[in-house]
Amino acid sequence: MSLKDLFRNQLSKVIEWTNQQQELLVWKFPSSNHEIKNASKLIIAPEQGAHLVYEGKIPDVLEEASIYNLETDNHPFITNLLKLRTSFESEHKFKIYFYRTSENVNLPWGTSQAIKYMDPVYGIPVQLGANGTFSFKIAKALYLFTEIIGSKD
Repeated sequence: MSLKDLFRNQLSKVIEWTNQQQELLVWKFPSSNHEIKNASKLIIAPEQGAHLVYEGKIPDVLEEASIYNLETDNHPFITNLLKLRTSFESEHKFKIYFYRTSENVNLPWGTSQAIKYMDPVYGIPVQLGANGTFSFKIAKALYLFTEIIGSKD
């Protein structure tokens, strides 16, 4: 680790989900040690929301497009110097999970092949198949995160 990297890891950050892909519903902000510094800024764009996970708990779910100030116990330089016993690693972990709030439209569904079915009345084999499109929107983001996604990357 160079001296430049050491100083860069100690500075507050501006965190945002910039290249939001159409097929991606949830995106975890990549952080090697999950030590987001105090006074970092979080930008929530329109059609986005964010789950904040701090010290293993969900203190807030942000759904409004805005700039938020993040308050953590990870202070630049001081936290790392005081954590000699834990190899200079802070126990105050902060994870950010972004999610899409816009509607996902025209998603295809259907059977890949026809299903063979025996008609009970006439006793002849019939091949059935179905396909179409559907749309959905995340209505309960906290439920999606706590019950389905959890702490997965």
